[in-house]
Amino acid sequence: MKECKYYHEDGDRNKHHQEGDIWAHTLLAYDYGVSNGAPKIVLWALILHDLGRTYTRMQDDENRRVLFYDFEGVSCFVALEVLNKTDLSQEDKCYVLKLIAFQYTIIDYIKYNSPNQEELLKMFLYDEKTLYYLALYVECDLFGRKVAQSELKHYKLDKIKLFQQFSQKIKNKKLQKTEKPNNLFLLVGPPCSRKSTWLKNRNEIFLTVNRDSSIKFVGEKYNKHSFNEAYDFIEAKESRKKEVSTHYRHIEEFVKQSKNVDIVIDNPNLKLRHRKEWIDIFKTTHNIRVVLFLNSFKELQNCDNARYMTEGKTIGKEAILEKLIDFIYPLHSEGIDEISVVFNK
Repeated sequence: MKECKYYHEDGDRNKHHQEGDIWAHTLLAYDYGVSNGAPKIVLWALILHDLGRTYTRMQDDENRRVLFYDFEGVSCFVALEVLNKTDLSQEDKCYVLKLIAFQYTIIDYIKYNSPNQEELLKMFLYDEKTLYYLALYVECDLFGRKVAQSELKHYKLDKIKLFQQFSQKIKNKKLQKTEKPNNLFLLVGPPCSRKSTWLKNRNEIFLTVNRDSSIKFVGEKYNKHSFNEAYDFIEAKESRKKEVSTHYRHIEEFVKQSKNVDIVIDNPNLKLRHRKEWIDIFKTTHNIRVVLFLNSFKELQNCDNARYMTEGKTIGKEAILEKLIDFIYPLHSEGIDEISVVFNK
C-alpha cells in the first residue's frame, strides 16, 4: 500500500490525494474516523477500502497519469481475508463490504449531486441503514486526505452533515414478501466461489443455466474432455466460439420460456445488467432469490488451483481479478426478494 502511488512517477501529484500513496490516505481517513467517533463498521471499511487499488493500478505513460479502474470490487474480496479473522458478525461484514462497494456513489453525490438524493433513496430502498453508514464513512474518506486548493470546492462538509442527519431519520422500509409459485435463484460470485458445489448439494430439481456447460458440451464433441483443453481448443477458432455461443443461447431461450419451474442461473452474475436481464423476465412469476458467495481473493486462488488438480479446470489469477472488477454488490432495489450470503473461508 505504501508503494501504491495515486500519481504517475513523471507527473504531478493527484489533486485529490496530495498525501501521495494509499497507505497515507488510509491512515489519515482512519485517524479522522477515530477522532470523530465513527462506529466499528465504518472504521473497518476505512482500513480496507483501498486494498483493491494495489491490484488494479495501471500507469498511462503517454498522458503521465494513473488509472485504477473499478477497484472497489477487488477491494471487497481482498478485504474478506482480513474480515474473516475478526469477531465481526456476518451481517456487519456485509455492511463493511457495502461501504467499500458503494463509496463512490455517495462521494459523487456530495461532490457533483450525481446521483441525486431521490436516486439514492431508490437505490437503497430496503437498505436504508447502509445509506446512513455510508454518510458517516464518506466524511472520513473525504476529509482523511490532503486536497489541492483548487479542488476544495468539491469537499462540502455542510452537505455531508445534512445528508447524515437526513439518512439517520429515514425509516427502514420493510420488504413485503409476495410468495410466488416458483423460485429464480441468481447465484452471484466470481469463478471458484463454489456456486456449483452449492447447487450440487441441493435436493430440489432445477432448470440450470451455466455457460461453462456449453464449453464442456462443444469440447466433448471434439474429444476435448478436460475443461482447460476444451476452452483452449474453442478459443483458438472463431467458429468454435460461435458454436458455444449458439448452444448457450438455445439453453437461455428455452429457460426464459419456462415459467412453471424453479430455475438457477449458475453464472457469476456480478454485473447489475446481467442480473437485471433475468429479474425482468421472471419478477412476476418467480421469487427472485440471490445467493451471494463471498470468498476471499486468496481463497479463490486456492480453489482455482485445487480445481485444476481435480477437474483440469483453471482460469488463473488475472482472470479472477478481471471478474472481481465487475462486482456490484446486490441490493433489494434491483427487484430482489431475498439475499442470502454464503461465506466460504
